[in-house]
Amino acid sequence: GSGPQILREDVWNVDIVSYPGVKIIALAESLPFLDHSVDALICDNLLEHVKNPATVLKEIERVLKKDGLVYVGTPFMIGFHSSPNDYYRWTHEGLRELLSSAFIEQELNLQYGPTAATMYMMCNWLALLLSFNVQILYEFWLIIFMILLAPVKLLDLVVGKFSFAKGIALGFYYIGRKK
Repeated sequence: GSGPQILREDVWNVDIVSYPGVKIIALAESLPFLDHSVDALICDNLLEHVKNPATVLKEIERVLKKDGLVYVGTPFMIGFHSSPNDYYRWTHEGLRELLSSAFIEQELNLQYGPTAATMYMMCNWLALLLSFNVQILYEFWLIIFMILLAPVKLLDLVVGKFSFAKGIALGFYYIGRKK
């Protein structure tokens, strides 16, 4: 689920859609790589969009070399966002548990903090309020509020460091090494 974003030239983008920059079109549930052939794998904000995250994680485990690295980013406090579907959310403890059988945790932290979560909900709520149930108005206001309120997310540089920020964070990331 890489989308069109190119991280580096030596990182192969895999997606179900042929976006510019996608090198391999495949389902995350059946990656076209040999067993134990991949050094590292990035699975960023994909697991919430698949029906069976455990199947995707088994596939990641299959293709990663021994001691290979995995980066997994998942949402927590965020509204529904289909692409094409949206099924799951994880707390930091849930993400740890989800990955613990196959990976040794190296790092688990906020990907996006509580202010980002609040601004996401606020932008969507304000757009909903001012849309009068008209889709084009909702999309217009959503863009306007996202631009206007974006600087407020800088507060996460401070409040994101608070130990209890994880209780209302937008999402988490996990870096693990294959067992």
